[in-house]
Amino acid sequence: MIYLIFNFWSAALLVLVDNWRMSRAGEWLFWIIVFCVITILPSLQYGVGYDYFNYLEIFNDDDVLSVYFRKEEYGFYYLVLVLRELGFAPQSLFFAASALSSAAIVFCLRVLSGHGYKVAIVFICFFLITGMMHNQMNGVRNYLAAYFFVCAMLSKFSNKFGLTILFSLFGLLFHQTFYAVAVFLLVPNFVYEFLSKRVLLFYFLFFAFWLSGAAMFLLEYMLGGYLSFYAHYAQYLSAGSSFFNVLTKLYYVPVHLWFLWYVRKSIPEFARFELRLVGVWLLGSSLYLSLLHTELFYRAYHYFVFFSLIPSYYFLVYKYSKFVKFLFFLYIVIPYLAKVVAFPVGEYAYSSIIFR
Repeated sequence: MIYLIFNFWSAALLVLVDNWRMSRAGEWLFWIIVFCVITILPSLQYGVGYDYFNYLEIFNDDDVLSVYFRKEEYGFYYLVLVLRELGFAPQSLFFAASALSSAAIVFCLRVLSGHGYKVAIVFICFFLITGMMHNQMNGVRNYLAAYFFVCAMLSKFSNKFGLTILFSLFGLLFHQTFYAVAVFLLVPNFVYEFLSKRVLLFYFLFFAFWLSGAAMFLLEYMLGGYLSFYAHYAQYLSAGSSFFNVLTKLYYVPVHLWFLWYVRKSIPEFARFELRLVGVWLLGSSLYLSLLHTELFYRAYHYFVFFSLIPSYYFLVYKYSKFVKFLFFLYIVIPYLAKVVAFPVGEYAYSSIIFR
């Protein structure tokens, strides 16, 4: 529940960013406040998720930490070294990771704001639907890389290729799986626009592709070469996720179908940035179905989950009545409440060092 309070507080601040005409200094002040608010809870976590104590061990044990140097995850390795050299306690790793994640989130919101998106609505959809703000407390390195990937994609779609390269380097330095998704940063922007203009066709093609399990052949090939550093996971290729886990993601298919209708009718009005955003959403829109075949696809899924908020965002800004939008808000908030209030487990069961 405390996460809900903090995030709605952040959303309220972003409403002001959306609607007030502020000086540049005033706008920056609001962004800094938002950054601070969303940094607090992950920084103060204690025992959240399954890897919290593993990260404490990494911080304290030179032999364990050296593994990440050998894996060439130099960003993470040297972050820990710097924190240790400065004399900080192990908990500082979570402060630093949270600050980096929050900075990436703020960057993404600022980019979207610059393209005319209502960032308060984007943020509400982001924390209610994607789960990234909870999962980042467990998969620290994974989600740092995922945030950098989103920053890189949004920079690419904004034709800011210097930033695209910079964020790509950050991602590569924090988690090896970034190599698997780096190819999408090399795809020309016009390809994403092409996908969007044929949204109905490609949505169902990708749906069938991920559902069929055909991607397993691609994964086996990549584990044997391009992703050889994950070859030891090949023994888990046949270990699929639970159907219930996939079902929780199928929950949003009705929104997807509405969005297909909306995109097809609105294509002439879409700016290029919007078309590109819809294109990358299409790529990951059905990726969760691959989890039926192997949980290894989680490594790719979390890179694209940010973009899953896009259909819900467009529904909430469409010219429906306030009552319809309220019903839709209940539709997206009820699953979140079930995870954080009714049945909190893992990353959704928050505990803080303050209340130890």
